[in-house]
Amino acid sequence: MSSPARMRTWRCCSAKHRRQRHRKRRRRARGNDMRLARVVGNLVSTIKEQTHYNYKLLIVEYLDGAGNPVEAQQIVFDGADAGIGDLVLVNVDGGAAKQLLRDKEIIADNTACGVVDHWTFDGKVYGK
Repeated sequence: MSSPARMRTWRCCSAKHRRQRHRKRRRRARGNDMRLARVVGNLVSTIKEQTHYNYKLLIVEYLDGAGNPVEAQQIVFDGADAGIGDLVLVNVDGGAAKQLLRDKEIIADNTACGVVDHWTFDGKVYGK
């Protein structure tokens, strides 16, 4: 026969008495999921991950609000059919690539999701 402590645990954890426990999801800081970038080149790769074969890769440089480069260049998936010199909105949330590219198997952190015509920053209008 099992010990009283073990029996107590078993009774508390039975399906009849079990409470649903909800995990608290750790959320990262919001506000940086979408970033402005300029396309500076295409990336051609002859060997890719199998899930990446049908997608174009772009080389972009992230911009600040005034349109000045702020970081090193990054590689992003092209979900907006952008070309060199275009301003794009890059989604840096990994799960969004699956929705933007309509592919449940794709694994990507950065995806260009739209071409930007112009934007306003500190009361000034910027564009191409």
